[in-house]
Amino acid sequence: LAVSMAVARAGAMTTNQPLYRYLGGVNATMLPIPMLNMISGGVNANNNVDIQDIMILPLAANTYSDAYRVGVEIYFYLQELLQKEGYWLQVSLDGGLAPNLESNEKALDLVVEAIKKSNHKPGEDVAIALDFAASHFYLPENDSYKLKKENQVLNKEDWLKYCIELIKKYPVIAIEDPLSQDDWQTWKALSDALADNILLIGDDIFVTNTERFIQGITNNIANGISIKLNQIGTVTEALNTIQLATNYGYYPVISHRSGETEDTFIAELCIATNSGILRSGAPCRMERVAKYNQILRIEENLGGASNYHGQFFKYRR
Repeated sequence: LAVSMAVARAGAMTTNQPLYRYLGGVNATMLPIPMLNMISGGVNANNNVDIQDIMILPLAANTYSDAYRVGVEIYFYLQELLQKEGYWLQVSLDGGLAPNLESNEKALDLVVEAIKKSNHKPGEDVAIALDFAASHFYLPENDSYKLKKENQVLNKEDWLKYCIELIKKYPVIAIEDPLSQDDWQTWKALSDALADNILLIGDDIFVTNTERFIQGITNNIANGISIKLNQIGTVTEALNTIQLATNYGYYPVISHRSGETEDTFIAELCIATNSGILRSGAPCRMERVAKYNQILRIEENLGGASNYHGQFFKYRR
């Protein structure tokens, strides 16, 4: 992967073009929605929240810079709310706030309150995305899911009901990995039930692997795919997978890893492919902020030629 990225950068330098223009051509003008982490749980945080990442998507902004500003404001309003209620503040590997909370619902309540405090309408102006990373608390021995705070084990049917109730109760428009990565049958059932109304992202089930992704496409599983460069190995293979997703109506979500550097390649890749969402963690920690800041620089470079994807995002509440 490192060699592949280096060759791409060398090509951009040789032709005196920005990397996003070299990879994407003249039509690379769409600026992504920043999928900003607010509260972390699961394996990425030392707390008792089950959902790995509770994120926001600023949709109503006219520009990327406006959207990012809104996201940063909400993040700091959330900090204030947590401090006011006496929670100990710590951050996760990707910068999300990681307090010990009474329940997963409490975490969502706090995020909704922070959105309101920023004078934005939850769902309409700023929506919520959830990464369950459910494989991490799936119990294969009895085909169930364990919620650690409630110390409750839910069978598959009850777990699905729980997820759907959260989606109905809160302004959630995107979910990732709500089920075990190998439970293709239940993934299919959930996709049939939800894929027309929300963005259902496959990460662990696809692992940016073309063969697994084609199996998902064939069976109409999910409607989005998480793109992680280090899972597939080369820039060319990543570009091919993104093109495959686009051809079949899947949303490619360009994503970071829990262990990151300050390299901004994925930000350039996101614009090069006109992918609508960039997920790089919270607006906190330099290795996270570097990617979001690179989009700001590209927005300035493009000037009036750019469009912000939030205006075109199809899933709304």
